[in-house]
Amino acid sequence: MSNAAAVEIDIEEPRSTVRAYIDREAFLEERTSVHSVPVVTRGLEVREKHTTRRHEAGETVPLDTVGVGPNESLLTDISPGAHLGPGDTLEFDSHHLRDAGSLVIEYRNTETHPRLLFASDFDPDQSDSR
Repeated sequence: MSNAAAVEIDIEEPRSTVRAYIDREAFLEERTSVHSVPVVTRGLEVREKHTTRRHEAGETVPLDTVGVGPNESLLTDISPGAHLGPGDTLEFDSHHLRDAGSLVIEYRNTETHPRLLFASDFDPDQSDSR
């Protein structure tokens, strides 16, 4: 994504948003490389009992290519052939995440080494009381 035609940066404490505008053909060419990972917009909601990882927009990801760390057992009840697409969510037990200290979601396929899709540290005192 080194060929951005324009970049916008919005800063609204405590968040920053960076938008890169890229020529469609250049983007598609770069996306076909062996090292590509799905382009996904993600959301995270941490509550007292459950943490929800939301696929907000982007490419559909086969769940058999998704790895979760630091403990694979954090991701359970996955049906063979299942996909994670826009609007879909993954639910995690917040207590297990706080015990683990972090959540890492990686994209794994046969062509590349695991590539990071999402990472977050979990503070034992960090939770929404809803």
